[in-house]
Amino acid sequence: MNKRLSTFVILIAIASNVLSQVSYRFNNFTIRDGLSQSTITSIIQDRIGTLWIGTQDGLNRFDGQQFDVYTADNTKGLSSSYIYSSAKLHNGNLCFGTSDGLVLFSAITETFSSILSEEENNIAVESITGMSDGTIWFGSTKYGLTSYNPASKKIGYNYGNKQSNRIHYLKDVSESKLLVSFED
Repeated sequence: MNKRLSTFVILIAIASNVLSQVSYRFNNFTIRDGLSQSTITSIIQDRIGTLWIGTQDGLNRFDGQQFDVYTADNTKGLSSSYIYSSAKLHNGNLCFGTSDGLVLFSAITETFSSILSEEENNIAVESITGMSDGTIWFGSTKYGLTSYNPASKKIGYNYGNKQSNRIHYLKDVSESKLLVSFED
């Protein structure tokens, strides 16, 4: 009797799991749909639900219907069209790592601005995270772990005992802790 009951319970659990599965519908978007390039390097969603898709040839803003393409050639403040990484900051702004530095997108003014000076160009930014205090941490191939303080507009280079200048992943795990993944 006990064996029958347990078999019945297992069958009910399996049946309810199978019946409650959600079916997903996928849409594929390509260059023909307005995407600037077919290699996607980053995707981030802003506070109003718009998708920002970084590629090797531009930043694409997708509202669910159409793409707006931003490149270094057609967008003031976007230092490079090669987008490596992206992050949503605590204040709602977006940050993009490019092959030529870090770019901030203001959600209020809807403008881009490069936060690295012209002397510091050619810094590929492969990973970004924003802390709750406003500090933006990023991994660059030239300087390794780097920070930017928006209040003072100062950049800090070469933090700690690093294994490699190549940082693949950054994540704020608490108010005072940062998770860093190095290449080596």
